[in-house]
Amino acid sequence: GGIFHSWDAVHILTFSIIMLNTDLHSPQIKKRMTLEEFIRNNRGINEDKTRGLREDLPRELLENIFSSIASNEIRLDSKHAQEPTTLSSPSSSLPAASVAASN
Repeated sequence: GGIFHSWDAVHILTFSIIMLNTDLHSPQIKKRMTLEEFIRNNRGINEDKTRGLREDLPRELLENIFSSIASNEIRLDSKHAQEPTTLSSPSSSLPAASVAASN
């Protein structure tokens, strides 16, 4: 198994990363999210409902994500931002990411 107990945890963390990126890099945001707020926002998201288990993701992982996003804004290439997105297309110009979940 991997770090994640479920795909739900992966999806929640992914959404949290998108929100963090927006928070740290949008000029409209005046009060930036701190590392501790990011960690608190992700507390208990790693849940395995079949075993009744709910855990925090490793602090070191969240610290590394925060640091990476703080120093490297996630931006869409303007070429790709103009293209329509299709879910059925198996080929993509974006690199594939692999995440192991236990279910």
